Amino acid sequence: AGVIDAEMVAAAPKLRLIQRLGSLTHDIDVAAAKRHGVAVCYWPIRGCILVAEHMVMQMLALVKKLPEVKAIAEAAGDWGHPSLRTDENIFAYNWSSRSGIDGIDGATVGILGFGEIGAELARRLIPFRPAQIIYHKRRRLPEAVELELGLTYAQRNELVAGSDFLCSLLPYYPETDHLLNAALFAEMKRGSFVVHCGSGSVIDEHALADAVRRGHVAGAALDTFEWEPIRPDNPLLPLARDPVANVLLTPHTAAGAAR
Repeated sequence: AGVIDAEMVAAAPKLRLIQRLGSLTHDIDVAAAKRHGVAVCYWPIRGCILVAEHMVMQMLALVKKLPEVKAIAEAAGDWGHPSLRTDENIFAYNWSSRSGIDGIDGATVGILGFGEIGAELARRLIPFRPAQIIYHKRRRLPEAVELELGLTYAQRNELVAGSDFLCSLLPYYPETDHLLNAALFAEMKRGSFVVHCGSGSVIDEHALADAVRRGHVAGAALDTFEWEPIRPDNPLLPLARDPVANVLLTPHTAAGAAR
């Protein structure tokens, strides 16, 4: 379904342009279009690009422990030693003695649910030099697309167990309702992160909050929620208010907002 093949192109003798809304053109027979003098164009979706940027921000915020280090810097507490004016020889690197701060470099990033946003995310992750970008979707992409985007296909259970960052972009269907639940979080690496910009009801928020409290999940960043606007009894809210818990919540703004 959705494939524009040689037969379809040949059946439209007046066709002059195939315009793809989005950046993925693997399901268009470009060679057949060229033979028939039909131009093929693609139009990247700005909203998808903005969500991909947001997910990179979420990943960096979690692995850099942004909620915690921001709160520490703003507290300006008594650190037991005097503050000195910095110059080329005087500085106090990590003066609050934080630990466990890392980066995307060398990490395995798993993208669960892969469409236009997933493609834009993969493109933006490549410069960060992750060890591997793995993905799972119902229909595997052609090898040429995987090569172009630096992707490796994985079964869902392999992706969940092997990812340092689990990036969820799953849409909502009855079969994805609470798919990210206690059982799935238990399969994740201890100390990995959950980043979510898919449909809100895909995640069992109580199970995620429990996994974060127990330290099995090292942090979580969500832009969408099971109930929107977010309800005051959302189990992730107390964790988001505790900077040490490393939970970042944003009000469904990843795709941008009108100026």
